[in-house]
Amino acid sequence: MKRLLSRSGLTYLDNFFRLGASALVSFVMARALGPESFGILNYSTALVALFLAGASFGLDNPVILRLVAGATVSRVLGTAMLIRLGSAMFCTVAGSILVWQLEGQQASLVFWINVLQLLSILVTVPGTAELWFRSRTDTLWPAMLRSSAVLVSSVIKLLLVYHHAELKWYAVAFTLEAAIWSVGLFIAYCAKSRDARPLIGVDLGAAKGMVKDAMPFLISAFSVIIYMKIDAVMLGNMVSHHENGIYAVSQKFTEILYIVPVVLADTFYPTLIRKHRDDPGKFAGVFQQFMDGVLLTAALAIIVSLVLVGPVIHWFFGSKYEASIGIFLINAWACIPVTLSCLRNKWLAIHGMQRYESWSTVVGALTNVALNLAMIPKWGAYGAAIASLISYSVAGVLTSLLLPNIRALGIQQIKALWPFFRLYAALRHYRNQGKVTA
Repeated sequence: MKRLLSRSGLTYLDNFFRLGASALVSFVMARALGPESFGILNYSTALVALFLAGASFGLDNPVILRLVAGATVSRVLGTAMLIRLGSAMFCTVAGSILVWQLEGQQASLVFWINVLQLLSILVTVPGTAELWFRSRTDTLWPAMLRSSAVLVSSVIKLLLVYHHAELKWYAVAFTLEAAIWSVGLFIAYCAKSRDARPLIGVDLGAAKGMVKDAMPFLISAFSVIIYMKIDAVMLGNMVSHHENGIYAVSQKFTEILYIVPVVLADTFYPTLIRKHRDDPGKFAGVFQQFMDGVLLTAALAIIVSLVLVGPVIHWFFGSKYEASIGIFLINAWACIPVTLSCLRNKWLAIHGMQRYESWSTVVGALTNVALNLAMIPKWGAYGAAIASLISYSVAGVLTSLLLPNIRALGIQQIKALWPFFRLYAALRHYRNQGKVTA
């Protein structure tokens, strides 16, 4: 019970609730709206995510470092909010112009849905106050407000489905969710922070240094979003929103699979840190066993999902989403490189080598865009799924082998891909231990 109420336990509950609620509501919406309308919403959400990454400006780490170092809270947060307000305004206008150019003047519905969701970028600016909570390792209020926003938004979306509402109202619900979280965080910060008088200050002299420090994180964050979301944007623009809707359902099932490695990695991360601290020489062996176990668990989850996905889609979604089954048969295997990439993140953090993850993500983003350009015109959603699988493998595994300083980790990742060899080695190890003990 104590672990459940700890900071990490609260974070797990928050993540599980949000992912579960989001997946459930998305499936209900997909069934009710059909591939075309659901594809429009998926396209819009992915496009907004790209601009939201730019609007956040990579300020999280630079701001948190300044707050931990004892800088004046109101001035640091005020400066960060001013920077984000400027970038948010630019991204909102730029996003609206881009959608106008991509969709054309005749696609007024798609244009206005995107504009309504792009407004969520502006309303997230007060949410910069979350960085104050993170600097104090206080997860209670951010988790409560994030879950509350998702709950309210989910209820509204289900009501919209029930009343057969127009598509634009779903975009309003998306923006409302962002507003509840963001404004709620700012109010909580004002109520709890003793330094909130004046509530907001600005230090223009510090803004330049903050922007400079944020640039590497901005590039990294933008690369991650391109890496994860560009397929939906390109598919909707290059083929059709109907095809995007089919692809989106497959994606939602795949995202559920990703929960397995993420939860396992986060749960055992403190243990890995202690193992490395207590005996660095034996850490490689410990990490190899951990990687083997997590990858095996992910593989079992993939196999179970491949068996169940056909009946589930036929029963719940009907024949109009039948093509999602074939796409999922490709998408599901992306869980393997995603698992290896997730575990690599932990290894890099333990060794203080996080900078390599940024380079890998940039390579993955460029690979994904190039492959999508080549494959989507030929094979549509299937091409997007193949492109994602290859780019995840390049970013998550191949770059480990190409970078000399982490090549040893890349070799461990390759070993983990050979479960029978690893199982044989483990059995032989324990058998020999038994002989020595005897």
